[in-house]
Amino acid sequence: MKRFLWMILLSAISTQAQELPAKPEVTAGKLRVSDLRNAPRLARGEVWAPVRFNHKDLWEAREVNSCEWCARPMTFRQAAFDHKALIMWGSALALTVASTEVTLSRPCIRNHTCREANPMFGNSRAQQYGVRLPIVFGSWMATAYLRKGNRDLQVGGMKHWWLLPVAFQAMGSVSITVDASRRSRL
Repeated sequence: MKRFLWMILLSAISTQAQELPAKPEVTAGKLRVSDLRNAPRLARGEVWAPVRFNHKDLWEAREVNSCEWCARPMTFRQAAFDHKALIMWGSALALTVASTEVTLSRPCIRNHTCREANPMFGNSRAQQYGVRLPIVFGSWMATAYLRKGNRDLQVGGMKHWWLLPVAFQAMGSVSITVDASRRSRL
C-alpha cells in the first residue's frame, strides 16, 4: 500500500503543470455594418455587438450578456410583454396613477389654494393623465425597442433596460411620499 502511495506522489510531483487553454477567440472577427447581413452564423450564446475600432463603427461577436449591447436578441413583442417588462412597467404605471390620485386628492388642490409643483402636469385629472400616461407608455415602447436587438442578424439588445422603469417607480414613490408627508402636516 505504501508503495502505491509513493508511486502516486512521485507521479504527481514529476508531472509538469499544464496551462489552461485560453478563452476561445471569436472566429468571425470585426465586420463593417454593410457586411453584417452576409455574416456567418454565430455559435449559440453569441451575438453581434457594436464596437468602435480605429474611428470606424464595426460589429464584433461577443458572448451573450458580456457587454451593454449583448443581451439575448428577441422580438419586439417579447421585449415589451415578457414577464419582466410587464412587472416593471406595470408597477411604474400603477405608481404613476397612485401619485396622480394622491396629488389630486389633497384638500388644498381641491379648494384651489395650492397647485401641482410641475406646471406641465396641471391641476386637472385630464391634464395629469394626458401628460403622464403617454410619457410612461412611450418610455415602455422605447425600452422594448432598445431591448429587442435583431434576431435575424443575431444583434444583441440593451442589457440594462430596467433602469428606466425603476426611475419611473422612484418618481411615483417619491411623489406619493411627499404628498403623504404634506398631508400629515395639515
